[in-house]
Amino acid sequence: MGLSCISLFEPRMTEFVREALLIGKLSHDLRGFAYANGKPCFVENALPGEKVTVRAWKEKAGVMEGVAERVLVAAPERVTPLCPHYGQCGGCDIQHIAYTAQVVWKEQLLLEQLQKLGGVVPQQCLPA
Repeated sequence: MGLSCISLFEPRMTEFVREALLIGKLSHDLRGFAYANGKPCFVENALPGEKVTVRAWKEKAGVMEGVAERVLVAAPERVTPLCPHYGQCGGCDIQHIAYTAQVVWKEQLLLEQLQKLGGVVPQQCLPA
């Protein structure tokens, strides 16, 4: 019938953005966030302030997703991941972020979500 297993099970990805994107912030799941052609884009392995080229773009409901292929301008928080399997298994997705920056960003994201979803603004935050 002419069909191969690869065409049946491999997701179809296309390179949507060819120019570099400037990452503005981190999303709730610690992916870089930017706009490309006026559409929101979530970029794995990208940090705020970085300029990256992106590959494997897909679009669903007007939102695009991709992976930083090359970091043209690195953020100061970027580090070399320690895990030899980084980028392969998904267990260490944010090892490219310095630990101190991980703690700060996770705290900021938690506070944003508490306010957005629960209307809660803590009077005081203890150090992590």
